Amino acid sequence: MSVIRVFVVRMVHTPKWLISQNRDEEDLSEKYDRPLTFSLEQLKAQGQVINTEKPVWIKVRLASHFSGLFSTRKLAYSTGMIILNWLLIGTVSPLYGLFLPFYLKLKESETGDGSNYTTWRNYAISQAAGLVGPLIAGYLVEVRWFGRRGTLAVGAVITTALQLGYTQVKTPAQNLGVSAAIGAASNIYYATIYAYTPEILPAAHRATGYAVCVVVNRLGGIVGVLVGSYADVNTVAPLWVCAGLFGGLIITSLLLPFESRGKRTV
Repeated sequence: MSVIRVFVVRMVHTPKWLISQNRDEEDLSEKYDRPLTFSLEQLKAQGQVINTEKPVWIKVRLASHFSGLFSTRKLAYSTGMIILNWLLIGTVSPLYGLFLPFYLKLKESETGDGSNYTTWRNYAISQAAGLVGPLIAGYLVEVRWFGRRGTLAVGAVITTALQLGYTQVKTPAQNLGVSAAIGAASNIYYATIYAYTPEILPAAHRATGYAVCVVVNRLGGIVGVLVGSYADVNTVAPLWVCAGLFGGLIITSLLLPFESRGKRTV
């Protein structure tokens, strides 16, 4: 991925950033398929941007970005709820991912041959089925009756129901089918939360807010792995925990205060 990022994915700086760094020549050299109505001399005549060499991550600036996420009561509530969503999904995803191979093998031994080949084949199919989730989410988020919050809730509802039903599978086909459906449904939620989060964070503090969400998500992942390590993976107990956490995500999704569908700002 690093090689692809360097040699294939070409990322260019925006004109705004180039000007802020006094790199006017580079700014004007990039036409962006738009006509230029001024010259380099005219741009330089406006003066230079000062203080461009100051460290970005000084304490005062970081504190300003962080406090900006909680500047009003409603914004603080929105930020807190989105962080809570990231914490819960960060906890449940690795827990279920750690538990799934063991549960597939357990169910295969009860309903099928229980071989390693069958277990890991089914695991691969379940992971591949997860690719369907973002496609479904991409459609639902633009549907009037769902939007972003509704799609989050739909993904969480379906996943919760499937995980509860997974405890009752009786045949190899059910074992594979339900596990694959869970993979797709859970990714409906995951794909939507990734897209929704930057939409509802304040533009000036979006990078800080997203970074906080990712950190909390990873902390939840540590908790999920620890729970999975100490839980009895040869029982359905971890599955009940996962279903409970996704049930919590239904509530937290619906409690998000902003719906960003069809809006440039919220």
